[in-house]
Amino acid sequence: MKICMITSYPPDKCGVSDYSERLVRELRRSGENVLIISRQGPGYRNERDIRRLIDTKKVKRSFTQLAEEFRGIARAYRDAEESILAIKNFGADVAHVQYEPGLYNLFFVPILLSKLKKAGIKSVVTLHGIDYFPLTVFHRTFLYGSQDRLIVHTKHHFNTLKSDLSGKVLEKIRIIPMGLVKEKPSKEGKYALFFGFLNQHKGVEELLQAFSRMKTKNRLVVIGSINPAYRPDVKYKNKIADIIRSLDIGDRVKFIYGFVPSKNLENYIKNSMFVVFPYRASYSGGQSQAVTDSIAFGKPLIVTKPAQGNLVNNENAIVINPGSVEELTDALRKLFGSKKIRKKLSSNNRKLAKKLRWDNISRMTKNVYRTI
Repeated sequence: MKICMITSYPPDKCGVSDYSERLVRELRRSGENVLIISRQGPGYRNERDIRRLIDTKKVKRSFTQLAEEFRGIARAYRDAEESILAIKNFGADVAHVQYEPGLYNLFFVPILLSKLKKAGIKSVVTLHGIDYFPLTVFHRTFLYGSQDRLIVHTKHHFNTLKSDLSGKVLEKIRIIPMGLVKEKPSKEGKYALFFGFLNQHKGVEELLQAFSRMKTKNRLVVIGSINPAYRPDVKYKNKIADIIRSLDIGDRVKFIYGFVPSKNLENYIKNSMFVVFPYRASYSGGQSQAVTDSIAFGKPLIVTKPAQGNLVNNENAIVINPGSVEELTDALRKLFGSKKIRKKLSSNNRKLAKKLRWDNISRMTKNVYRTI
């Protein structure tokens, strides 16, 4: 089968890029022929069969950016024209778009899907999150239903779309969870860990406030950088540093700002006691490669509602309400204070990890291709 993957791709640093690289690698390993169409920019040494055609942008999801989106329509149309030409020349059986609004001009994917339909090429769109206010009306009109299949990562995402879409569109939706490369060995360290892109939606402020209430010798490690897909908000980095100082927890909190190479990051996960993802927004909390990577190490987790589709409260994570410092404080106390609870959550996550191997995710994705 010939598959064209339209996506962010390394060396881009984001969850969609990581997801796509892992999926492409597994599809190729299983014998499929994959062409990548990605955003413009420098490549890296492991690339093959890739075309960097799509304009790279840095835009926040807000009403104030709509003017910039409209100014980019002509460029989005050219990008779609070049992409469809590459897809036709490749002879693709399926075009698979990895979609998150910050990755492309707002109009690029709808234009591309329209051209794919006219060309008779089957299309699949994976939604890496669905809470796109104020873009909901736009997506319902121009995106949802215009492809042959729609993939979401969690039951929560499906249920959210279910309340907003017609039956014919819902019939196209398939749920495929995030994948992990393989289960990885780990040991229990002396610190709790947060890692990921830093922004106001990730709940780091609440985490620091909750941790300041802990009477423990254990530490908290916060690893984060600003997502390069959006305009850098250096003020937010400074805000986090100021909170650490104002709470007088600098001696117990290790704040690492910047992109940490994957090998180093894996060591931090491997040696942590547990991992905390106190996200405020469900478009992050509903699906997260960072959560899946932590499951690969069998780490106990603290996450916020709605929990990632495979996580169950008190089974493999402690699930709390977003924005609640009180609930987060209680969850930290439980995991810092009880080895028995940590052991239970860890054991269940190791079982879960076996179900989320990328060969299984690839197989489910190929089954979606075959149905169309």
